[in-house]
Amino acid sequence: MAGLIRRGRPAAEVMGVLAAEATKWEKVFAQTKRNDPCPCGSGRKFKACHGKPDARPPLRPAPGLGLKP
Repeated sequence: MAGLIRRGRPAAEVMGVLAAEATKWEKVFAQTKRNDPCPCGSGRKFKACHGKPDARPPLRPAPGLGLKP
């Protein structure tokens, strides 16, 4: 949000950025197989990280979105 404000953009645009990021992660997770490394970069298998519906750790910006963590 601070980056948007520094660039003279309205802070409300953050919601669009977050929605785009969530959509990007959903696509990445849909292509990830159960025993693949988790694309979030945790070093764990997908099934033990974001593939586990009851315990999802926080995400970094989605790959290819062009945002800095």
